[in-house]
Amino acid sequence: MTLVAPAAAKAQALDAPLLRQALGRFATGVALVAVRADDGQPLALTINSFSSLSLDPPLVLWSLGRQSGRHEAFARATQWSVNVLQQSQLALARRFAARDAAGASDAGFVPGCTDAPVLRSALAGFECRRRDALDFGDHTLLIGEIVAVHRSEGDPLVFYSGKFRTCTEPMEA
Repeated sequence: MTLVAPAAAKAQALDAPLLRQALGRFATGVALVAVRADDGQPLALTINSFSSLSLDPPLVLWSLGRQSGRHEAFARATQWSVNVLQQSQLALARRFAARDAAGASDAGFVPGCTDAPVLRSALAGFECRRRDALDFGDHTLLIGEIVAVHRSEGDPLVFYSGKFRTCTEPMEA
């Protein structure tokens, strides 16, 4: 294990590759965020930066790198969906993680109650209206109020240590 002592951390900048590797040790789910592009077609982006923020009111948050070529479309959207992917949707996760990912008109999205594109085959889907967008560091933090939700059964797609993984066996408490 590599440790950076508090005094040393103040004296030098954090080692970016080490920080990235350490942050990658936190296993996360994988989701697609989807919005309507200016032409009305679905536009999707793979994320693993999704979190519940509040149950009352029902709020979620996710973050978007400001260097992303799709940043403008997602950051200005007033409604979006977050679609939690299952293992069988690995190809979708890879497709929309690519920097040059094109539109998502053929990805199985349907209009939700907010008109945001929704992937009904996802493990869970959250239709959201934008509550806030805040710039921090090199990312924009997007906060949405959940206005509709759906769920289905399946096994989750997980991201850990820079790779997509499976997670199927429950452990006893």
